[in-house]
Amino acid sequence: MKDEPRTSFMLDEAAEPLTDFSRDSTARPPTRTHSEMGNADVTERQCTRNQAAFNIFLYMFGATQIPFALGQMGWYWGTVFMVTMTISSYHSGHLLSDMCVRCGLHSWPAIGEYAFGRRGRLGIEGLQTLNFFLSGIVQTQGAGALWQQTFNHSPICQWEWLLLSTAVYAIFLQIPSFSGSGPMVVATVITVGLTVWRVVLLAYLLPAHGSYPHLCYDGQTTTSVLSAAANLVFTFGSHALMPEEVREMVKPSEIHSAFDLAYVACIPLYFLIGYSSFYAFGVFNSGANLLLNFPDSLAVRTYMYANTFLGYLPISYGQVVARPPPPGASLS
Repeated sequence: MKDEPRTSFMLDEAAEPLTDFSRDSTARPPTRTHSEMGNADVTERQCTRNQAAFNIFLYMFGATQIPFALGQMGWYWGTVFMVTMTISSYHSGHLLSDMCVRCGLHSWPAIGEYAFGRRGRLGIEGLQTLNFFLSGIVQTQGAGALWQQTFNHSPICQWEWLLLSTAVYAIFLQIPSFSGSGPMVVATVITVGLTVWRVVLLAYLLPAHGSYPHLCYDGQTTTSVLSAAANLVFTFGSHALMPEEVREMVKPSEIHSAFDLAYVACIPLYFLIGYSSFYAFGVFNSGANLLLNFPDSLAVRTYMYANTFLGYLPISYGQVVARPPPPGASLS
């Protein structure tokens, strides 16, 4: 399939450099990053365009969070933020991809160093470390809540489920890298299976059980709108692994078409699942788990069991591959 010409906000690889340092004596030449010092050259590039699109889609996809967010924002502000975030995420993703390709930047710390020198690298590393810490808390809480929802008749309290989740994550996060390993393949298969299962299950449950008999679509406040909008940002988080994705591609310039393919698949599902579930359940959409809106049935229970036991590896490998390697380490 032949790629269409890119719009004006994209940078052309063959175009003249943004700054001609030979003619502008006041311009600061690019800072040498760790990528330029040898790390990028040892990478064994094996990722194709379709594989990159696949990775972006799976890392980004979080459609089941949208109905609750729409319930907190309402029809009008929900649509405003959904459209705005879609455009912003798509536009900034292409800009980030093009910068990584043109400048050979293969990690967020390298981007920080290229832009702001050593302080930029240290600042990005600090933010990444904080992100690992905060996202780990969120994931542990989410896993604990999932255990409690799945085994809702168990005498175990949520704080005890949290301890169990922490112990499991502590084991998985000791893995230094999943690159080229069996666990990476297993994690990918599990992720694909759970994602397809979840979408198919929702496609069956919504028409099968219909909507609540009594519905409400209003009552939102400024606080609820802004809080839901902040949570919705995570749903469009396709950029976190973009530099590393470019690094692994056989043809890095194809990241743009990979990004397009991922969004073509993801965004329609976001709007379809989000708005159909909001129409069916209104402001009563569960914030803990969309499946809690449906009657407790074998179909729902089976998926919850599978997701509870099999969901650790896919979540953990996202944290593992996001962590940048130390200077001088091999990226293969």
